[in-house]
Amino acid sequence: MNMLQRIAFLACVSLFFSTQAYSQYVKIRQNNVYASLGTTIDFSTSGLYYSTTGLAYERKVYYTRNGLLNVRGGGGLVFLLAENHGYYYFTDFVYIYGENWHHLELCLGGSGIYNMHKKNKDLNNDVFKSSLDYFEWYPSLYIGYRFHLPNGPYVFRSGIGWPEQISVSFGVSF
Repeated sequence: MNMLQRIAFLACVSLFFSTQAYSQYVKIRQNNVYASLGTTIDFSTSGLYYSTTGLAYERKVYYTRNGLLNVRGGGGLVFLLAENHGYYYFTDFVYIYGENWHHLELCLGGSGIYNMHKKNKDLNNDVFKSSLDYFEWYPSLYIGYRFHLPNGPYVFRSGIGWPEQISVSFGVSF
């Protein structure tokens, strides 16, 4: 094999392996918006149902061959039966791992809950506090399943975490 043939062979092998390492996450769209519905049972208060409903925006930040790192933020309402219990807000780092359209989703961040129930109780008892006294901070954690075609416009999520608790989400990518 002469020098020109060796260079051509190495170029073909290099091209083959570079296309094999091409990440599917390159094709995933940059932005996601989705609505979530969640619920839980609070066993400490005789099993009443808490429900959450929220909206989130997510942005692709970084991708590797095997995963994707997004940043998301959102907020929503917390209900105790039909009564508005408060508002929640969250900001997370989202790591998505998987192939084709089935993904494992792991989230870690911070969340805050504005407790309207406690505020209304204090107002009924003529207790006046700062609005910040009703704001509680918690870590935000989530683990779940995500169905998302690499170049598809729709997102489906389901999982368990805080503040959405046991949740299902539907959304779009653009």
